[in-house]
Amino acid sequence: MRNITVNDVSSRGNEILVNFTTDIPGVFRDKTFYMAYRQDVSSVPAGIAVIPFLANVLPIVWLTDAELVLDELDHDFYHSIEKLKRSYAEMYPMLHFGGKVTVGRVLEHRTDGRQAGLFFSGGVDATSSLIEGREQKPHLIISWGGDVPMTSVQAWEKVENHVKNIAADFGVPYTVMKTNNKIFVDEGFLGEMVSTSGNKWWFGFQHGIGTIGQAAPYAYLEGINRLYMASSYTAEMRQSCASHPTIDSNIKFCGVSTVHHQYELNRQMKVQNICRYGKVKLRVCWLSSKGDNCCRCEKCYRTIAGLWAENANPADYGLAVPAGFHRKIIRDLTTKIVVAEIAKCFWNEVRQRFIQNQEQVTEKEFLRWIVQTNIDDINNSAYKRFKRSAFYHYQKRFFKKATGILSRALGANGAAMRPR
Repeated sequence: MRNITVNDVSSRGNEILVNFTTDIPGVFRDKTFYMAYRQDVSSVPAGIAVIPFLANVLPIVWLTDAELVLDELDHDFYHSIEKLKRSYAEMYPMLHFGGKVTVGRVLEHRTDGRQAGLFFSGGVDATSSLIEGREQKPHLIISWGGDVPMTSVQAWEKVENHVKNIAADFGVPYTVMKTNNKIFVDEGFLGEMVSTSGNKWWFGFQHGIGTIGQAAPYAYLEGINRLYMASSYTAEMRQSCASHPTIDSNIKFCGVSTVHHQYELNRQMKVQNICRYGKVKLRVCWLSSKGDNCCRCEKCYRTIAGLWAENANPADYGLAVPAGFHRKIIRDLTTKIVVAEIAKCFWNEVRQRFIQNQEQVTEKEFLRWIVQTNIDDINNSAYKRFKRSAFYHYQKRFFKKATGILSRALGANGAAMRPR
């Protein structure tokens, strides 16, 4: 049996470092797992301090049939492990989930408060959850190292400033957790390992449990006994994903329970919730490396269209676009952007809302286009079919090769003509 051994759990100042050894080849890029918080975590017991690491490696333990060995672990988290494994196994029946966790001491810990926390990205899902749960005054928890790399300081400053402003508007606290959880593993290698699932590693296996686990030390220190993770999908969509009710709701530690929130609402319903509440700046784009909304990707386009369907001005929600922008969205969706299968569900929700709300909608040209468009067939326009054809790819390779030959020839001639 393969092995992962936790050698040391160090909580000093605002940092937690977990050093480990393993004989599993290819999986890990770094043998130190890193977390940083905004407060001193030196008083956090080792059995809780190790949870962020465990939450990120448990799917690896199960899928490689390994034994994870450590000295100490929180009672609630230890007893949630088998439930979590069963949830993954039910979600991915084509994969084998084995392995085991061997713990020297299982100890009980409890928070001393009744506060709430909400994992907050600034997107539609999280913002809708904040609006619904605002009476609980949840701590907004944001993670640096996921969609924004730890090295992208300027981009992160934009993200944090956005959340800081939202927290001030709602009168709630916020905190930042910084981690190497996405880069201490080889995501490409792991993606190949689970390729038969149809999902990539981060999306399908790591990000839900890995993100929630990061909050264990913070929840223990701040007296949080309930954590909310906003849903991205609904039961009707039947989407396998690392963040799912059967996974999130089984994650427990030191008396803290997790709620997979608003699973009953589709994305457009959440956009409606936001528009009914009022103007709230959104950060929906995960493509932009600058920490803002690029207003060029499918997700930005989808959010802009969803706001138009509610007869809202996207600029009031952090997506400023010029007049006539609907023509660019139509052109790009028709000729350039390939809409993923799961995103078609979101676009169909937008389309349905345009139909329901057509008397109030002012973007009439986009309304006419989307009502007449078969979203399920949007990737099969004549131009997109041409771009997928063998002739197009042959032509592209030919011109690339011809351009290279011409450039080298011009370069050689230029060198020969230069005075010596």
